[in-house]
Amino acid sequence: MSTFSELFARKREIITERPKGMSFEQYKTALREQKEWLQNRRKGFLVYKAVEVYMQEFKDAKGIKQKQQMRKTFAPFVGDVSKLKPI
Repeated sequence: MSTFSELFARKREIITERPKGMSFEQYKTALREQKEWLQNRRKGFLVYKAVEVYMQEFKDAKGIKQKQQMRKTFAPFVGDVSKLKPI
């Protein structure tokens, strides 16, 4: 099974012919993994933002500017993924 970073890597070398020095068995294995990666890549993936962290400025009771770290949470995704539009 491939790892997340391998599945969703932006840059990946595509094998079109067997490189010199690579055995035929290694080449077949590399092609099989490449085919699996391409199929998963074509399916796409869902990115869900659960929490947004941001800084907010405000004045306290004495009139001094303060910064506070705020968190905004989002409701869980419920629905049909096939109806979503790509970004």
